Amino acid sequence: MKKITDIILFGLFSLLFVNCSDDFLDKSPKSLISEVDVFKDPNLVDALLADLYSRTSFQYQGGSNHNLGAWWQIGGEARVFGPWQDPWQITYNLPDENGSRKYDYWVYGNIRAYNDFIQKIESNEILDPEIIKIKSAEAKFLRAWCYFEMVRRFGGVPLILAPQDKDVDDLFVARNSEKEIYDYLDTELEAIAEALPEETEAGRVNKYAAYAFKSRVMLYAASVGEFDGRVQLDGLLGMNSAEADEYWQKAYNAAQTVISSGKYALYNKTSDPVQNYIDLFLDESDNPESIFSVLFDGAAGKGHMYDNIGQPMGFASWNSNYNPYLEMVEYFDFVDGRSGMIDRTKFNGENHWDIHDLFGKRDPRFRASVFYPESQFQGQTVWMHQKSIGTRPEDSEVPTAGPNRNWQRTGFITRKRIDENHVNPIAGYSSTDYHVFRYAEVLLNKAEAAFYLNKSGEALALVNEVRARAGMFPITEITEELIRKERQVELVFEDQRFWDLRRWRTAYDELNRVYKGLVFTYDFDATDGENYIVTVKNADGSDPHIFEERFYYFPFGLGRISDNPNLVENPGY
Repeated sequence: MKKITDIILFGLFSLLFVNCSDDFLDKSPKSLISEVDVFKDPNLVDALLADLYSRTSFQYQGGSNHNLGAWWQIGGEARVFGPWQDPWQITYNLPDENGSRKYDYWVYGNIRAYNDFIQKIESNEILDPEIIKIKSAEAKFLRAWCYFEMVRRFGGVPLILAPQDKDVDDLFVARNSEKEIYDYLDTELEAIAEALPEETEAGRVNKYAAYAFKSRVMLYAASVGEFDGRVQLDGLLGMNSAEADEYWQKAYNAAQTVISSGKYALYNKTSDPVQNYIDLFLDESDNPESIFSVLFDGAAGKGHMYDNIGQPMGFASWNSNYNPYLEMVEYFDFVDGRSGMIDRTKFNGENHWDIHDLFGKRDPRFRASVFYPESQFQGQTVWMHQKSIGTRPEDSEVPTAGPNRNWQRTGFITRKRIDENHVNPIAGYSSTDYHVFRYAEVLLNKAEAAFYLNKSGEALALVNEVRARAGMFPITEITEELIRKERQVELVFEDQRFWDLRRWRTAYDELNRVYKGLVFTYDFDATDGENYIVTVKNADGSDPHIFEERFYYFPFGLGRISDNPNLVENPGY
């Protein structure tokens, strides 16, 4: 049983604060727990803190998990099956200024809860000081996470670090600058790391989770300065380009602290690089790569339905919900050094292809992350051809067409994090954990920072370390393009690409397009194993992806501006 889920069961208590003077009314109901009692008992403090963890959104989920692919869709990695699903609606309704705001992260209710907890635990005179220090640091980590999610969406936001009173002026807080938020995260995460233990139970943050987080945050701060460098809106938006190196160095140092600890390593338990990369996301037994993960346990009532909606048709009741674009497939090179980019004019409806050469010899991370025609799963073949031609032998195992949901959108289905051992998965019972921070990202964070600090040799070695685990040949030179490509490949479908494109300020160039897929036709009369005819298709229908320059910062919207007259709207809205 995963310990954090046990603790969360306690976190559902309602806390009652009784202030009446009448003796009878002063008696608290036995089913409720007073504030004073909670902060006397370490177990109740843990329960309340666990509830704060559960309220903190570390991944975009919602909609019975249909929304897990939101950032994949927006970032041009994979589309969801149905245009009615939230990720599709987000893509074509950015910035959705006054609508449902499904991409949103405006969590001042959570901030209020963290601030209240921090104030009360730090003023506690009963509990062991070490307990107070650690629990306060955990709550501050959750608060920092929320501010990071807001600053990377909106730029500068109001920085509130103490419970607010009911005075109107106190409630209408003006925006801090983007730089002030990043500088707060810099110093705060350093202090959090110093207060947290080096080891803790699964599902809770420790010292190195704080440093892994800091390496990511400082990478963002450095990028805004390096690749944009404008300070706008009277200083509320932007980072000065002259200060970019300072933040690259902070990202580098934080990543190095995690690496130097020796407590984490790239997952490498299986000699087959494909199976090893599959297992990396499923193995919850002493996984050396996981630094901090959100834990799931379907049997305990905290499950998800990713297996149910993610497995190919024929293996699950809903199925085939996430469909990688051809553009993402092309990022994955071949193990023999060939580029993953193939001249699309060769997909002309006439040439024949050996499907195992076309896809089975690509980067092992591709084969572990994407279902393609004739992938093997649960001892069976995944068929993804739309139709067939020629004469089908009576004894052929190849159907005249694959199940329609397998080929209907892009010709591919996401495989990463799908549990092959979860046969006939029931919605809500998947237990695969979600890695918020893992060691490979830390290596890539350091590599990127090192590159811009003119430490190209270090950057090259770090990138090759990640490639070696994947079973890919070493590269001999390092460039900005190769660092970014390696990050896209290693972290595919991990909610990183959309945000990377925004911080690199390349989203406008990368995301304004109609994305493509492939159509596969099986030819029964073909010889030499070249059984497939391949053509390119429009995978987005009549709705191209749109990313405007103003989308590098999201809007607050009329509602928030009218609620708080001290807020200033972002440019372009």
